[in-house]
Amino acid sequence: MSRTASLLDALRERAADRPEALALRGSHGADSPSMDFGSLYAACARFGEDLAHARGGQGALLVEAPGQPETLVALLAGFWAGRSVLPVAPQTPHSELAGLVERVGAESAIGSPAFLEGLPAKLRERIPAAEIPTSSARAVADTSRPRATASLLLQSSGTGGPPKIVRRSGEALGVVGSNVAQALSLCEKDVFLLSIPLYHSYAMDMFSAALVAGCALEIHEGFVSARVRKALREAEISVWPAVPVMLDALSRGQSPEAPASALRHVISAGSPLPRRVYDQFEASHGIRVAQLYGASEFGSITCGNPASPGFDPASVGRPFAGVDVRVDPAGGEGEVLVAARSMMAEYLGEPPPLDGRAFLRTGDLGRLDEDGSLTLTGRIKLLIDVGGQKVNPLEVEQVLEEHPEVSEAVVVVVPWSDTSDRHRAVIIPEKSCSPDVGELRRFAQRHLSAYKVPRSFRVRHELPRSATGKVLRGQLQELERAPEEGS
Repeated sequence: MSRTASLLDALRERAADRPEALALRGSHGADSPSMDFGSLYAACARFGEDLAHARGGQGALLVEAPGQPETLVALLAGFWAGRSVLPVAPQTPHSELAGLVERVGAESAIGSPAFLEGLPAKLRERIPAAEIPTSSARAVADTSRPRATASLLLQSSGTGGPPKIVRRSGEALGVVGSNVAQALSLCEKDVFLLSIPLYHSYAMDMFSAALVAGCALEIHEGFVSARVRKALREAEISVWPAVPVMLDALSRGQSPEAPASALRHVISAGSPLPRRVYDQFEASHGIRVAQLYGASEFGSITCGNPASPGFDPASVGRPFAGVDVRVDPAGGEGEVLVAARSMMAEYLGEPPPLDGRAFLRTGDLGRLDEDGSLTLTGRIKLLIDVGGQKVNPLEVEQVLEEHPEVSEAVVVVVPWSDTSDRHRAVIIPEKSCSPDVGELRRFAQRHLSAYKVPRSFRVRHELPRSATGKVLRGQLQELERAPEEGS
């Protein structure tokens, strides 16, 4: 697959080889639409031609992206029409939608009535989600061809500041899909469960991998632990991509149970996987968790597969073929730099900030083992300067989460004076626990150098999070500007 429309090439091949094989289904049984590959291809072609001609316009296309089969039809149709397609979270505030329309130059949008009503008046076309075809006659006109100008627009996570808009080409999506499919040995018999938000880079990578490999895909509207547990037990799911907070929710306090007979891959990405959660999930479900590492800028680029020799749960694995990872400075811990065929085309309006060797600085800290496996150790922007000494918040958090009464810990900066900062540990306690601040401090002192021990502690019962469960440190930082209490 070398052309820009590579995902549509894969879909066309599936439709030709296995037109009646299941491609997409929802999570509500008979009440939810399902589509085979023949119908999916025809529906995307028909709706794509409509977007290219009858709907007109070549500006960006906003797609409201609930976890439904219709969403993926709309995204693929947008690619078919050669549009720049931006999937957007449902319930996005109207002010934010207006800003997105302006930033990406959107001319059209697809979504629910409430979503469309919140868009600026100047938008050229509003297309109700009810018009997205979920079945179609399989005949596709010989003159119907996908346009070669398609791209995917993604908002970066924004965990450390305002999100940027990343543009990735259709070819880049196909490259990632092929790499993931190969790394996990995906095949036509596999069934994916997708409970990750469809407007997230990780979800698009998993969709691409499923399409390239010809897998069926069950899509859930958000993560509901009981529903996911039922699907893993009853729906012949063999591949479940998740994020750490989902793995934690599905295994916390659970007695060991026999693994689902079909389940062969559980994948973690999106944020660091604590060893506690890895061990907890393996103990409760009898399956080891694979890890992927990636970013909106280049998609998934490494895989730590438990079936591979030398697998280490603390590592995110080895780079895919065609991916070059290095650490600066070399030979120890340093910033992770990446060069990959799947690299973004641009931050919208800005060239990709590559160095002279075509590497992108990720801002992640890590080290490379002798076998080329990458272990992540933190984020450069998260480092806290305490009296001239650098504190890695992730190191402190990992230590505190070893305390039996601590479920989760997040370390943030507390301004101390105009020349120095201190750091505070925000603690989420285990259920029915009330950690003593003095005991937490003594625990930290036993395991950390003095300058790494948090100056203060605060207990909270929830944290601001992104849709994939990643802690929004910037928002938490603002919350923690409030005066300290009992610390």
